[in-house]
Amino acid sequence: MTSADELEPAQHFVTIVISPDESRAEVTFQGNTQVVTGNAPKETRRDALDAVTRHALSLGRPVRVNARDSNGEWQLVVTPDGIVHAEGGEAPEHKLPKGPKAGRPPSRVRTALRVAGIGTLAVGLLAAVGGVVLWLLPDTVVEPSNGNGSSVTFDARPNPPGYGPEADWRTPTDPDSGLGVSPEGDRVGYIDREGQLVVAGPDGTAEWSAELPFDIADAEAPPQFVRDGDGYAVALVAEDVLFQWPEGGGDPVEYEVPSETAVSFAGSSALVSNDESAFVPVDGELREVPVEAPAGPLVADGERVLMAELNAVPWTWVAPDESVTEVDPDTPPGGDSVDQVITASTDHVVVRWTAESGDDVVLGVHDSTDGAIVASHATAPDEIDEARWVEGDTMAAYGPVLVNLDDGSTETVDGFEPLSATGDTVYGEIGGDPVAAGPDGEPVDLEENTARPWGLLDGRAVVVADDHLYALSPQ
Repeated sequence: MTSADELEPAQHFVTIVISPDESRAEVTFQGNTQVVTGNAPKETRRDALDAVTRHALSLGRPVRVNARDSNGEWQLVVTPDGIVHAEGGEAPEHKLPKGPKAGRPPSRVRTALRVAGIGTLAVGLLAAVGGVVLWLLPDTVVEPSNGNGSSVTFDARPNPPGYGPEADWRTPTDPDSGLGVSPEGDRVGYIDREGQLVVAGPDGTAEWSAELPFDIADAEAPPQFVRDGDGYAVALVAEDVLFQWPEGGGDPVEYEVPSETAVSFAGSSALVSNDESAFVPVDGELREVPVEAPAGPLVADGERVLMAELNAVPWTWVAPDESVTEVDPDTPPGGDSVDQVITASTDHVVVRWTAESGDDVVLGVHDSTDGAIVASHATAPDEIDEARWVEGDTMAAYGPVLVNLDDGSTETVDGFEPLSATGDTVYGEIGGDPVAAGPDGEPVDLEENTARPWGLLDGRAVVVADDHLYALSPQ
């Protein structure tokens, strides 16, 4: 006897049209339209499929569905038993790859094609090809370009300058956890909706994922890529523990953070320190790096730590084996003596110098390893009071002073307060209004709530909106 599910689908199409904000759907069969709503995109889609399933049940046979949303159009088949598949084919269930770990029981793997019950009718199977899964579960899988020129539209916020509203792909993220982009620009780390750490490549495909050994609410900062030998591990801090996952995934190495110390990621590696002590994670243990007052630790690069005094040079790079490299910086043009060592990154140390004459000060940006002048700029002291340093790949800023790290040129933008820097662009505010400045030093007004990139992933701007990560294509 032939079951209803085995019958050929009815010839007429049911149409499902999802609204641009994904809060409602119009389901039309045989000229009759039913409107369904949902509190989330997935709920809207499931309620729409619930209506179609009831229609298939009333007919006693599968029905063809033409499903549309702002990203495209899909041809589905829905059976009376709630089975949903692509018309003309099906694909096996897809799971995120886990990092290698020999002898380890398999942990829970996120199943991208799992569908919960639709109303009172359970979905027994989801077989799909191409974008069907993307349409069904927009908040549980990556939505990539399909290779024929179509892409995901980023319309939740204004796009940053230099990048269009078309995203090569998007994927859902935990709304409160942030993300990190590797220094090489080849991987992104984020927390997904199920609370797993995911590391993905430039096309959004997950390279590995891992369960978090703590509650996501306890994470003190977004995922960070940190030096680990010749590669980069992924680090998170929670409950006074520094967790570092190997580059290829697997179990994290756990480092107990000593009391009265803090973990910072200003350099290429994690630095555990206070004013009097410093530690770096090496091969499963925190190794102490000697601190000699009045110098204090600023950043870590691999196993070495940059130590500097507030009002004097040279600064030093110190390793756990107590090897020390002194760096005596070059005096910038117009500079006289060191007034203050302001801050440092892996590559640069920012120093304020007194001027040879007059009341100005000279801001010097120095190479952290040899002290060479990268850029310098004379300015009034009050222009940079309470300023902050932000650094991208080729552009940086200290308060209103823009610094081109490639050619050493500088520019003062009156009233500019930097917030972040990515690639060759510094983002900030003038009088509370958002602006961005590039290598030409000219600020460009931005729309309110313009997305600021977290980093560049193979040239794509990584931005977040509506609890999704987007990889925006350059214009």
